[in-house]
Amino acid sequence: MKNGQPTSRRRLLSAFVSFVGAWCVQSHAAIPGFDPVPPEYSVVRAEVALANLPAPRDPIALGICGPAAATALIEFERCNQQKQNCTTLSDSRRPSLLDVARLAQSLPNAADQNDLDSYPRIVSEGAPGLFSLINAYFQTKEVSTEACAPIAPITTGVIPMDRGVSRAAQEKASIDLLARLRVLHRESRARFAACASARSSPDCRKDLIALASTQMNVLLGTSKSVGVPAARVGDALGAESFEEFIGRLLIDPACSESKNLLSFASQFQTLRYWPLVESDRKLEASLLKIESVLRSNHLVIVDFVCLKDGFARDKNCLSVSSTELLPAGTSLAHTTVISGVRQMCNRAGECMGAVRILNSWGQRWQDENAGGWVRASKFFAQTGYPLKNLAWIEDVDPSASPTRR
Repeated sequence: MKNGQPTSRRRLLSAFVSFVGAWCVQSHAAIPGFDPVPPEYSVVRAEVALANLPAPRDPIALGICGPAAATALIEFERCNQQKQNCTTLSDSRRPSLLDVARLAQSLPNAADQNDLDSYPRIVSEGAPGLFSLINAYFQTKEVSTEACAPIAPITTGVIPMDRGVSRAAQEKASIDLLARLRVLHRESRARFAACASARSSPDCRKDLIALASTQMNVLLGTSKSVGVPAARVGDALGAESFEEFIGRLLIDPACSESKNLLSFASQFQTLRYWPLVESDRKLEASLLKIESVLRSNHLVIVDFVCLKDGFARDKNCLSVSSTELLPAGTSLAHTTVISGVRQMCNRAGECMGAVRILNSWGQRWQDENAGGWVRASKFFAQTGYPLKNLAWIEDVDPSASPTRR
């Protein structure tokens, strides 16, 4: 045990099966599972909806909806602990989405699971949200601030985010930017290898870093004075994988210093899952459990929901044909958060359930989709009701807690 962390936490890390995929985007207008409640069901008979929610994240095409969902839970818990207004936090008081994504890794047994520096600066598409949540909130109990490790350089920095631009256009711009960064990384590494030649100039590597730094800041739409420093560009170009290149580029090593960290008081909390048995894999039981969790003032993460039409029928969550935005065979899995539950009725007294989604598609999606309220039956049909697909942070009695010090 270290810092009050029970040794059983490692078993908790392997206690679930993650279905998180690598896409997470919502370029098409009608998204399976996110169907609006029919307008004739306008009477709210019962509702439990949490307030003081964090502003929605929007990693666009980076494929880190899992960590984005985990970040929402972490930020909400910390706002409650600190008695903060979660809706107006500055980036210096918000957890970094990239740093949470970095923690979606399973370390070797010999590594210190509680040390933030044990986790390489790697940001991977399809990073599992529950790994991020467990490692950030229960293992390290700290992450960088958004101000220190912002996602903005590869999202709002160069991608048109005003509401006059279609979501498909925004996602295409994001994909194009990531493709250009991949090319820059690949070509720069090849030039670095050439610098090892005996005939190369002594300043070869230095000159290449300077050139790559200029190219990088042009791609990111930043100037040399406020862009990514040349030293960090050089460090990033030394990464073998593109995922580590992105992590090194956007997460400054200084973000692990105490002045740039947010800590979490999770010693009297644990992570719970649902459903645990086959008999609970149904809509009514799931809604009752979600209502109970929300009444205790905790958000619920949904580890897997498929964005593919027909998933409820064939249980296949891979895209069938190629489009401008994604090739055939791409996983259309998504991870999101539930922040409310309702019973909606029509004038005849017929009712249906609804859930409020806090998505990682930005504020625009929330505003254009009734604040995130969707039909519960359609939403859960796109999950397939796998075991342990829902998770939440739960308070425990300090006098009975295994983490009590």
